[in-house]
Amino acid sequence: MVDQPPTGNFNRFHEAVTADLKAALTGVAVDEHFGPFELDELKSYAVKAPAVRVSIAGPSHTGAMSTGGREAHLVVAAFVVTKAAPNWPAHKSAMDLAERIAARIHRRTFGLTFVEPPRDVIIENLYSGKLREFSGSVALFSVSWTQRVQFGLETAPLPVPAPPQPEGFAFEVEIEEVPQ
Repeated sequence: MVDQPPTGNFNRFHEAVTADLKAALTGVAVDEHFGPFELDELKSYAVKAPAVRVSIAGPSHTGAMSTGGREAHLVVAAFVVTKAAPNWPAHKSAMDLAERIAARIHRRTFGLTFVEPPRDVIIENLYSGKLREFSGSVALFSVSWTQRVQFGLETAPLPVPAPPQPEGFAFEVEIEEVPQ
């Protein structure tokens, strides 16, 4: 069997999210990750900080579509690792980076037609007693969200929702006949 690059929608989505954040977060080591962080992994990433690792935790649920394909609501997490700098604590750097990620992903489909914009975005401080024992100069935050991704047969582009309009905002267009 010949090794082939992944072509499934979950892998394409994971790659697109990672590439988008990598392009947007200059000076930050952004890469894919598989699963949650453990203390041993954090030690290796702390050396490369600031760093962001993008993980697909899996689908919260899946369902069938009328096209014959399926849809999954994927749970995505961007783990943020930072170190303290002179006169700037690690947790402030991590909070700033987490906020930049949350702003970046807002309404993004990462150039993919089979993905809806993110929902349920959560920024979480993952600092713990174990992390404190490891080093007081490292911070760990996560930005997590859910995104609907189509997969399977007959994957048609998802409709892009119209941007919300302020209440009371409306306009009319009158079309006049042009004399001939």
